[in-house]
This record gives sequence, C-alpha cells and structure tokens, in this order.
Amino acid sequence: MVPPKGALMNADLRGITVPGDHTAVAVGAIGTPYPVSELIEELNEKKWNLGNGPSISSNTPDVQLNGAASANNHCWAVGFFHDTYVSRNLVLAKSGTVWQIIPCPNEGDVTVVNGITEVNEVENKLTSISAVTVKDIWAVGVYGLADDITNHPTAFHWDGAAWTSIPIDAPTNSVGDVNSVLNSISMVEHDDGWAVGYGWDYFLDPLTGTSVGYKRELFEHWNGKKWELVLGSDSHKISRQLNGVSSINKDDAWAVGATYDSANRIHSLIQHWDGTHWKVDQFSVRDFTLNGVYAVSSDDVWAVGTCVAGGAGGLTLHWDGVRWRRIPNAYGSIPHCSLNAISGNSSNNIWAVGSIWGNTIAQLWDGTKWKGYQTE
Repeated sequence: MVPPKGALMNADLRGITVPGDHTAVAVGAIGTPYPVSELIEELNEKKWNLGNGPSISSNTPDVQLNGAASANNHCWAVGFFHDTYVSRNLVLAKSGTVWQIIPCPNEGDVTVVNGITEVNEVENKLTSISAVTVKDIWAVGVYGLADDITNHPTAFHWDGAAWTSIPIDAPTNSVGDVNSVLNSISMVEHDDGWAVGYGWDYFLDPLTGTSVGYKRELFEHWNGKKWELVLGSDSHKISRQLNGVSSINKDDAWAVGATYDSANRIHSLIQHWDGTHWKVDQFSVRDFTLNGVYAVSSDDVWAVGTCVAGGAGGLTLHWDGVRWRRIPNAYGSIPHCSLNAISGNSSNNIWAVGSIWGNTIAQLWDGTKWKGYQTE
C-alpha cells in the first residue's frame, strides 16, 4: 500500500483538540508499536505542521502522548515518559507558541506498611485530558507496580497553579483486587463530568471449574466534590471495554469501546447516559472497536474506530438523534486504518486522527463529507 502523501511514517496520532475554526492540535508518538518520542502536530489554516515540542525524547526514551485538550487558546497534552525503570506521568502545556513540561505527581511511589516507609517502582501513565476552563482541567490514567498485574485508576486536577491527585472510587473485583484503568474523560461543568475505562474481574466456569478473566466497563462520575463509581448494565460476564466518552449535559453522554459475543468475536460498543442509567445501544459493527467519540449536540454525535481484523478501513459512525449510521471516511477501505481520536468545535469542523500502516492521518468533516489532509 502507498502511504498517505506527506504522512509521518512509523508514527501514530492518538489524541486531538480543536480550539478554533482553523486551528487544532493532534498528539501521539513516533515509533510503533513501541513509542520512541512524543509527536505533536499543529493545524494552521488547514495545513498540518510538526509542533515545537520540548524534545523530551532527547533526555529519555519511550515518550508517548495520548490526549489533548484546550481552553481559551491554551492547549494541553498528556501521556507518559520512561525514566530509568518505569513510566511516569507527563503533562505538556502551550500558551502562545511554546510547549512546556508541567510537573504532575505520580501515584504509589511511597507507601507506609506497619510504620515502615517503602519506595516502590510504580508505573504511571496518563491517558486522557479534558478542560472546563484554564483553571479547571482534569487528567486521568493508571498506575501500578512494574512487576504487578494490579492497576489502579488515577485522576488529577489542575487549578491554575498545580496538579493535584484526586481519589477515585475504584471498584473491587470478585477476588478482592483493584485492577482497573481509566481511558477517557469528558468534563461538562465544574461539577459534572465522566471518566470511563474498564476493570478486570473473574468468574468460575461451571464446565471446567477454572477461573475465567473478563473486562467490565468502568464509569466514574464527578459531582463537584468527589468521583463516584456508577454501575453499568449487566454484561453477563462478557468482556466490555470503554475507550472514549463525550458529555453533552447532565442528562446526556455517550461512551464507546468494544465488547465480545458468545463466540468470542469482537464488536463495537456504544453506551448512552440518560441522566439515570447507562444503557447499551443496539447498534454494533462486528470486528471493530471504537476508540473515540465527540458529541456536538444531542442529535449530532460522531464515533471513530479500528478494524481489529486488519482487513478493512477505519470506522466512522454518526448519531442523528434517532439512529446510528456508518458514514464513509476519507480513506475508504484501506486496510490497517486506525482512527483513534475525534474532536471539533462545531457541526461542520470536526477532525479525526490516527494512522494507516504506521503513517499518520487526519480527516476533516466539513458538514458534508470527510476529507483527508496531509500531515507532516
């Protein structure tokens, strides 16, 4: 296959924010599947150029940016970098033309057991960020011991001066462990927002008598004072994972990801919050996982994803207030096309980004159709 013209090769775009009609910032990593250095692409008048990042990879290997957000012409990006032993939280901020590293705490480094202080090697990674104002920004992610399979979801808040860790009401699974991840966050107001992901749980197979692991969707809601765990619908021990969330108001939010059927085949997953419950939408596409969602209004919602079988193009879906429909994207049925993130600032200025065969891609919805643009 011929790579998209002008695309940055061996790279992947994983997050995007759209501050204005002719500006956007997309972030990701150079080097796939293992990240080598951070990637920032900036849109100016429908031309994508490499952003002037702080060159983190010159000092440390394995840098990846996963999410971006903006407010009042200030842009933020989050991800992780790898120090001598483990991954650490990474936050970048841009005001004007310069990107800077903003200190963010890491979880789990120091624990006290029976009065004895222990220093641990703890993996920390930020996965997503959402801004209400320049002084009210949230980021979520995960931390866990480098040699441990147990993960803990994390949340951090920016008040205009510093990042602070905020406790998460993490679920405990059937064997008494906390093993969950937050993949995406969407804030509506200072007292309303959602973070979603998944947690590992187990059940006893009555036929084999063995313990079987599966993923359960994870919903966390911010009420202005604390994060609260909100139960989803019963998955009947079928794996579900949420990768993206977009909130419209207190009574209207969408979350997307993937689920499995009884034959262990993967399907796209869409869930809707009606103010009282999360409910699974019946629309689903086999062999696809959804990675991101962007809600313009209650009757204008977009979702993008990837064919896990590798033999089909990226997935673009639209909700018109009545039903979901599959909409042709700019790259047709080119195999190994992954659309990872989507955002916009109006119904006719929506960007989706990702990669094809390790080459960065960006497509614009102008209110009529999706059009592909060159990335640097």
